Amino acid sequence: MSYWTKAQLENMLEDVVNELDLSDQAISIHGQDGTAPSELVRLILINKDRRISLLESALHRQEANEIEQAMETLKRHMVDTEPGSYAHGWHCNIAMMCFDAIGKDLHDVDFGTAHKIGNDAASRFMKLCFGVETKA
Repeated sequence: MSYWTKAQLENMLEDVVNELDLSDQAISIHGQDGTAPSELVRLILINKDRRISLLESALHRQEANEIEQAMETLKRHMVDTEPGSYAHGWHCNIAMMCFDAIGKDLHDVDFGTAHKIGNDAASRFMKLCFGVETKA
């Protein structure tokens, strides 16, 4: 195990500070007689953390905006609910997945009941996600 003297540690910290590539403004504020090297490193790390947080926040907002735009696009195409329409196709696919799951897992449910439950689930989904009333 090696031990460093206080002077060696201070020199290493000074080397770290020299690698920070400070702007002229930062040097004028934190220069030779300004901020202690350890404090300067701490302030820079805090600043970097803030910048990363802001970038992550902006990225999340952008992703949320993209999802919102995608949902609005889908909603615009769900207006027509007549048989053969895009919305009706979604309804039918959702209803059949429910119907298949009921038939697979609940063997005592008759065909008519499973059909009704599947269509009801699809109608609820379409209302919740797209604000449209759909039927089988």
